[in-house]
Amino acid sequence: MNMKTLHFLTLLLLAISPMSYSLPAYAGNLGMYIVDTDTNENFAFLKQDIKKGLVYKGLPKAMGESERLEQEKKKPHFQKHTDYFYEESATIGEDFIKHIQDILQTKKAIRLYSEGVVKFCGGFHADYMITLHTETQKIDMQICYGCGDMRLFIDDVFINEYDMNTEYAFKKWTDPYSELGSPDEKSAQ
Repeated sequence: MNMKTLHFLTLLLLAISPMSYSLPAYAGNLGMYIVDTDTNENFAFLKQDIKKGLVYKGLPKAMGESERLEQEKKKPHFQKHTDYFYEESATIGEDFIKHIQDILQTKKAIRLYSEGVVKFCGGFHADYMITLHTETQKIDMQICYGCGDMRLFIDDVFINEYDMNTEYAFKKWTDPYSELGSPDEKSAQ
């Protein structure tokens, strides 16, 4: 049996697993629980007045590009959790902040993984980090377009990793910031 067939059979078994459909809180067949941001205390910041928003671009982290990553690490950067970001940031406008709030408050947009869920995307890599400041909190959302996940930090404490359609939700909004920290990166792609 070749690897392609084995991969297909593994995905098929995961998709039809009786466990996948056994609990009503599951979203689809991936073993994820829908997060109600209206009642979940981790998303209480959505009801607060957001004073400031910043966006940071993540350093490249594609497999096989370790040389390029080391080159980019020579530029001013910082590490948050396991990902690296250029120090250069840009202030985001009220429209973008409103968009973030709307997306995070959309029913069924955010899902929490249940134990044992595996994604076949190659692993989380923060393409961007959006930082929001309220009167009392700092919220960091690391966004990975490859796997559609978001890592949430409140006051620099890791809260959780969530599955959501971040490509749909944020990509067009972060496009204007693609030059942050690395003006020559587009030509290298």
